[in-house]
Amino acid sequence: MAINRKRANIAYGLDSPLQSLSPEPIIAQRAPGATDFAQLGVIWLDQSGNEVYVLLEIVANVATWLQVS
Repeated sequence: MAINRKRANIAYGLDSPLQSLSPEPIIAQRAPGATDFAQLGVIWLDQSGNEVYVLLEIVANVATWLQVS
């Protein structure tokens, strides 16, 4: 099942009315695939394989994930 999460995290602050927050990590029991979309830079945690991935780009509806070791 593909994940499609492209929502920006925004908070209200004192200095500026709207502040961007870091995207929340995706915690799953599998590695991400080419159809798993989120904000660029989001972290994917594969608990079953003890691996970490970062979303680099989405081009032509194909997501490119980088495995961090």
